[in-house]
This record gives sequence, structure tokens and C-alpha cells, in this order.
Amino acid sequence: FFAQYVQQEPGVSLSFGIGKICGNPLQLHESYKQAQNALADEFFTGRKSINFYDMTSQRGEGRKKVISAKKIWPAYTGADKIKMIAELDNYLQQLKTLNRKEEIISAAMELLFQIKRLEEEAGMNAQLPDIPSESLLSIRYFSDLREFLLELFTARFDAFSDLNKKEYSPMIRQVIRYINKNFTKDISLQHLADIARANPSYLSRTFKLQTGENVLEYITKLRINKAKELLREGRLRPNEVALSVGYLNERYFSSLFKNETGCTPSEYRRNTDSQSWHLQESKK
Repeated sequence: FFAQYVQQEPGVSLSFGIGKICGNPLQLHESYKQAQNALADEFFTGRKSINFYDMTSQRGEGRKKVISAKKIWPAYTGADKIKMIAELDNYLQQLKTLNRKEEIISAAMELLFQIKRLEEEAGMNAQLPDIPSESLLSIRYFSDLREFLLELFTARFDAFSDLNKKEYSPMIRQVIRYINKNFTKDISLQHLADIARANPSYLSRTFKLQTGENVLEYITKLRINKAKELLREGRLRPNEVALSVGYLNERYFSSLFKNETGCTPSEYRRNTDSQSWHLQESKK
């Protein structure tokens, strides 16, 4: 009756963990710990679930599986949306059999990194919105993870395909490739014009016409996106991040960062650290 009530009552969205029955009061603490472990299983069983320790303890048993996402990428870059979604969903269902939340989240994070690498190789990372990889840290259920990745892949695929259809002139493609590889360096319009063998004013007008933004805006987007990535990693202080992405003046970098993101580099890192802390706490 209790299980039926939890699953059918509209106003109830709780999940429960249940340890083994104990006949000795001294065993209550152990049963409580078992219930906590069982409750962690809600990642797989979903909302409004009742999880028993006996079932939870069987997870993770058996030989370690090797699961590959390599079939996703030819469909992603080959503009085959239906196949990409099918391969991604198949990969996620295989991931679920790992029965370890940490491994699954780690594999999902690697998917996002691979998308980013593909977009960088194609010279499209500045034109596309930042990938919200930190959102993975707050995902509580596998069903939400699946929905998040399917929606993200579909949106990125559509944007990636649209940009691929844009026709850039050979001159602008050459300039974009150079900027993507050297955006942390001091890049002047004159230097880009020398590379493209074009007049600086003509290059500037053509770049704006074909990309929708000027050269400085394009470089700034690349730098800010890279800065966000470095801040999320947490290994560098904000002033070190500024230097790493090409800004000698930290105050100028902070001002640009706030204009692009709505918060300072320090605030952005604190928000990311807070999300990571909550993830660690949820594992305890």
C-alpha cells in the first residue's frame, strides 16, 4: 500500500531507501546506513521510488564493461540527425548498465568535451553558445541525464549544421582558422590582413558581413569561453586565467567577462565550486 501511495499520489515526489530488517536495536545504525546506500540508487530508479538495500547491493557486481561512444560522431559530423539520436540513446542505455553514477556522469562529461573538440576543429566554437557542462553536476536521475543529453545533442546538431551551411569566402575561412588556433596571443587586424593578403578595412568589413560580428568580438568570445572553462576547472586564480587567455590587465578582463556573462570571474568560479560541493555532499 505504501509503495502504491508514493507512486500514485500527485503531491508526493519523495524517494525512499530501506535497509535490512534487524531484530536487535544495536543493528539499527547498520540498517540506517544500508537505507542511505539504497536511497542513492534513486539515480537509476527515478522519482517516487522505493529502493531496497538487497537490490542496491547487487549493483556494480560482475566484470567491468567497455562501452564506446565512437558510433555517435560520424553521424554528428555527417549531418545524419536520426542516426545520431539513435546511437546516442543506445550509448546511454549501455552506460546505465554500469550501475555506477560517478562513472556515468564522467562518461557524459566526456561526451560534452568531445562535442567541444569537434566544434573547435571545425572553427565554429565562437559562433555557438557555451556548453553547460556544469549542469551535469546537479542532475539527480538517469532519466533527467538522458533527457538533458538528447536535448543538448539535438540543439548542438542543429546549430552545427546551420553554421556548416554558411558559405564563408576562402579569405574568411583562413582568418577564422588562424584566430581559433591563436586567440590567446596578441592578434591585430593588420596581422590578420597580412595573413589573408588583404586590406585591413576590406577584411574587417567582409568579416563582419559574413560572420555577423567584428574581429574583436569574435576573439573576445573565444577568450571568454576559454576563461569559463579554466575557471570551472579551478586550478588557476582569476588573474592567471586572464593571462592564459591573452589579457595582461586583469581589471579589463574582469570587465569584459562580466559584460559577457553577467558576473565577475571570481563570482563565476564560486558558483561553479558551490555546484561541485553540493554534488560531493549528495554522494555522502
